[in-house]
Amino acid sequence: MGDFRFYIPHKNPNINLIIILNFILILILIFSFFQNTSIFLIFTKFLRILYATKKSHNFRNGGGV
Repeated sequence: MGDFRFYIPHKNPNINLIIILNFILILILIFSFFQNTSIFLIFTKFLRILYATKKSHNFRNGGGV
């Protein structure tokens, strides 16, 4: 699946939101893995599409993060 890191910058006021989102994401991954593999596949496809669009967007803006 490539790089799957959560970037948490320092002094971020939304750190609680990021932690909650990560927790929900992990729950969804575990639930979908045990419940139905098709949901898991759709989820990974969605992530790949997001990652691809993000990469192309960065490329258009000069390769910045």
